[in-house]
Amino acid sequence: MSDLVLIVEREHGCSRDAAVPVVQREVRRRVARFGALEKDLGRLCDRLALPAAERTQAELGN
Repeated sequence: MSDLVLIVEREHGCSRDAAVPVVQREVRRRVARFGALEKDLGRLCDRLALPAAERTQAELGN
């Protein structure tokens, strides 16, 4: 996370103390998006009619 703080600091022209909450919000947003996508993975596999082996690979992240 520290690299992203430095990038936000530079891009926004703000202090490190101001950049940290910006990065924290972005991380929370991305984690929530990942959770939503993960939750819909089964439905996507169904829609694509993936065979069992490919579905397992998708679920395991391989």
